[in-house]
Amino acid sequence: MPTPAAPLIRDRPSRVRHFVLKGTSVRIRGYDVPWEKNDVGKIPVFYGGLLGPPTESWMLYRDQREWRRSAWGLAQIALLGAAAEEKLFQTSGQGERFTLRPTTRSSVPFQWVHVGPGAIPDTLADLSCATMSIADLLHNLNTVLGANHLLGTEGIDDLLEEIRRTSHDFGEAYGKVRAWWTGPELGRMGRRLYAMLREHEADDEAFRQQVTQGFALQKSGVRPRRVWDLYSNRVLPTATVPEYKYDRSPRSLPYQLWTVSHSWVAEEEQENIWTPVNNNQWPVPLPRATSLGHVRVELLNMGAEYVWLDVLCLRQQGRKEDEAQRIEEWKIDVPTIGYIYQGDPDDKRRPCITYFNGLGLPLDTSPNTLASGRHWFNRVWTRQETLLSWLPGGLTGEPLTDGEEFFSRLRALTEQADAQSEGLAKELMGRSCTKELDRIAGLAYCLRCPTLPLYNEAVPVERAWELLLKHVPDGWRTDVFLRNPADTPFALFPSWRGYGTAGPALYGTLLDGLNPLQLVDQSQLYTGDPGQYYHIADFVGPCRITCTSHSTTTENWPPGALRLRLDVKGASTFTLVPEGIHGVVLQDAVYTLIRFRGYYREEECWVIAEIIEDRDARGFERPAVKAVKWAVMRIIPDYRSKSSRKTNWTPVDYWAKVWRNSKQGNVMYITGEEAQQRTKYKDQYIAAFEKIRALGKTFIIT
Repeated sequence: MPTPAAPLIRDRPSRVRHFVLKGTSVRIRGYDVPWEKNDVGKIPVFYGGLLGPPTESWMLYRDQREWRRSAWGLAQIALLGAAAEEKLFQTSGQGERFTLRPTTRSSVPFQWVHVGPGAIPDTLADLSCATMSIADLLHNLNTVLGANHLLGTEGIDDLLEEIRRTSHDFGEAYGKVRAWWTGPELGRMGRRLYAMLREHEADDEAFRQQVTQGFALQKSGVRPRRVWDLYSNRVLPTATVPEYKYDRSPRSLPYQLWTVSHSWVAEEEQENIWTPVNNNQWPVPLPRATSLGHVRVELLNMGAEYVWLDVLCLRQQGRKEDEAQRIEEWKIDVPTIGYIYQGDPDDKRRPCITYFNGLGLPLDTSPNTLASGRHWFNRVWTRQETLLSWLPGGLTGEPLTDGEEFFSRLRALTEQADAQSEGLAKELMGRSCTKELDRIAGLAYCLRCPTLPLYNEAVPVERAWELLLKHVPDGWRTDVFLRNPADTPFALFPSWRGYGTAGPALYGTLLDGLNPLQLVDQSQLYTGDPGQYYHIADFVGPCRITCTSHSTTTENWPPGALRLRLDVKGASTFTLVPEGIHGVVLQDAVYTLIRFRGYYREEECWVIAEIIEDRDARGFERPAVKAVKWAVMRIIPDYRSKSSRKTNWTPVDYWAKVWRNSKQGNVMYITGEEAQQRTKYKDQYIAAFEKIRALGKTFIIT
């Protein structure tokens, strides 16, 4: 493996940096690192960097910030011409050295040239295997990799013949075997090497079939079908990448695999390129201002060897006859994109080269670019690609406009990358996307769903939302159930449209501590129908609810106070003021109060429900109660002295009054048409619900 290119040393922290090219007399005075705070006391002195292929020790111990600093300083040295660019962007190692230089010059120094062994030029990669003998193939492989294998060696001839027969060109053949060509594996494996590669590829495909069940994936961790091998400049099956040392299963992500995150430019600013890099399987959408050659050279200079880049590794729209295959692949590949970036907890340092203004384009931090709906900050898909391990793509070495504000925003995003809160969903609602379905699919992985719905472009958006709710973590689903009013009659949750247009949540605390809302049957995860939900809860009733105001009471209770009259033994009538309430309540209806309790006693919600079916609650194997959700209110008990009761409006001893005669059991909710058929108050409910919509409110008592 080639050794790293020359790193940089920063001699001392200051607003204006001095960069020294290690091992040389080159020294420049450059601009401050734009993504770091200017507080000198918090910026560690940088004594060494790394630009080159990663090692396992780097994965475990290197600090990503040092790598970013090296890139920043190296771009400035190149821009000022303080050293020959061929010397700056070079690697050393075994095999013939090649010079890769794009045909046009960009403003990004990292895209100017790459010099070193391993990465072959297109003229060599494009040589057809059909016109090449196995002797020619052996000669080329030995030359590129600095090996001396001979024809007639056991297994070599058969391996070469098989590789030549199944490869379109030398680039593909080279990519398949280069990881093993100079190691002891080739001598031990011989003719079995190609069979092993095919077996690994078949295992990958079999795993995808195994995790797919019905309308969902049983696991969210599925590695990609393809990777871009930068050395051979070919898109290859992931099975060709050497497996991670500690986990050789097809589920793992190879430690050599990097990712590329970028925002897609507007359609009028891009063009579709047919290229042998992906064997011309589909046109590759690229910004007109760059090329794959520029991107490849920059990624090599940053130190990448294998990368996942969506335009090359995720099948794009192309020939009409290939469209059915794209649709099938996307069902699995799109929901699992987040896993490629986020991976497992141990993969937090996996590098992600990020182009904020478009693939291969120069970095621009000016405010006018941030306002575009196409900017990286404003796209739905980039939310799951937001990592602490980002590396800057498109560095020009020039000072950045408003860079401090730009990177402060990036820092805030990366620090919140693991958030699974209401704020995450609302953030995605504010981002732009090509299809509304993409917003739902992007939310699925960001929420760390253990299972995932398939990505199906034919599924309506509202149905996709219903399917997603089956897969989200129980606590998040419970939070949506309690916080957000339904905008369709007899529904548990808001529609996707209603959820996206809703105002601030009524409650600010998650209440999923003790009894989250769960699927009645886990097999419902894999069907195309909405789920049925239940939870274990305390419930008490029957109960009637009236609204108390200044005109109906001699006490100074505020408007909106609710008077609950419980028709259970030993429970008296009392009045309280909920912290928040949404839904429909009829004063002449009979309800049951169902309690959701959180991690703390102060966190509590009551669901006002109509009991449709009541069973013996001795066991939890089947729902003990079937209920229709009418409204939800949040209650915060007060534990102050008796003298302060009248100013609190929530009785201090309501625990004894309300829940003394409560039962505990499973509560299953029925919705939709079934709820309309079985409720005693269908007409009154529909009338009240329509009144809520007409008034633009979230609660009504009538």
